[in-house]
Amino acid sequence: MPRPNEVHIDVAVSGFTLDYYKALAADYIGPQVAPVFNSDKQSNLYYVTKRKSRLQDIRRAPGDVYKTVDWGYSDSAFHCKGYGASVPIPAELAANADPAMNVDMDAVSAVMDTVMINAEDRVASLIFNDAVMVYGDALEGTAKWDSSAPDPWSCRKIANASVRPKIGRKVNTMVINDDSWEILRDLTVVRERIYGEGPQGVPTIAQVAAILGLDQIFIGKASDFNEDTQEYVDLWGNYALFAYYPVSVNENMGRVTVPARTFVWNVDSVGRFQISAPVFDASRKSDIRYVDDYTDEKAVCPEAAYLFADVLGG
Repeated sequence: MPRPNEVHIDVAVSGFTLDYYKALAADYIGPQVAPVFNSDKQSNLYYVTKRKSRLQDIRRAPGDVYKTVDWGYSDSAFHCKGYGASVPIPAELAANADPAMNVDMDAVSAVMDTVMINAEDRVASLIFNDAVMVYGDALEGTAKWDSSAPDPWSCRKIANASVRPKIGRKVNTMVINDDSWEILRDLTVVRERIYGEGPQGVPTIAQVAAILGLDQIFIGKASDFNEDTQEYVDLWGNYALFAYYPVSVNENMGRVTVPARTFVWNVDSVGRFQISAPVFDASRKSDIRYVDDYTDEKAVCPEAAYLFADVLGG
C-alpha cells in the first residue's frame, strides 16, 4: 500500500480539514499556546531573542552605515516529524449512504480528531513541563486556589519578577486547565473584584483576565480515555503557566517572543493537516484517506514563561 508521501495531496479536502480544525479551536488551545510557524523546509534553524539593549545611537549622516538590528539563531534546528493516521471508506458504505451525507468528509473528520488530540498532547506535555519551562514552586497550603485564602495575584507578581528582567516584558497570559478555571472564576475574591457587593453573574474569561492584570487566559479542555482507569483524564494537568504572548502571532513570522512554537512543514503549500487523494485498497474494497501532520513543537523562549504546579489541592 502506498505511503502518504507517495500519493497525491487532495488540496480541496485539506482545505476542509483546516476549516474543521478552526471550528474546534475552543477545544484545542495548542495552536495558541505554541503558535504555528509555517515552513517550506522540514528542518531549519529558527530565530531566538537576543538579550541586548535596543537603545542605540541610530543617528546617521548622509552616506553613513545604518545600525543593524538582528536576532540570534537557535543552537539546534527544528525537525518536523511526520504524524498521521488513515481512514478506510468502504465502497459498500459509500454506495449505501444517503445523498445528504458526505461519507468522505465524515470519515476525514473522524480521523482528524485523532491527529488533533495527539498534537494537543504534545503541546501540553511541552508547556506543562517543569524540566522545560522556567519553574517556580508547587503551591502549598493556603496558596492553592481551592484553599481558604487563595491569592492568584501573588502568582502573577512572582512570574513577573522572573519574566520581565529576562525578556523586558511583563506576563500577560495565563494557561490553565478547565478544572482550574472553574475554581478560579468562582473564587469569592475574584467575584468581589468584578462585581463588588452588587448582583453577581458568571464571570467571563475577559473579566477574570482583566482583574488579574492579564490580557488573555487560555483554557485547556482536551481529555483522553485512559485504558487503565477506564476514565477520561485531562491532557492539561494541575499547573498554571504565566507567560508573555503578543496579542497576535502571524504564522509566517519567525521573529516573535513566545515560550514555544509549533513548526509546521508546509508540504505542497496546502497548509497543515494534509489529506491524500483516495487510494483504493482492493483487499478491503475501500478507499483509504491518509491524514498527515508534519510538525515539531519546541520551546523557543522558556524564559518568557513561569510555571506553577499543584494549583489545586485535589
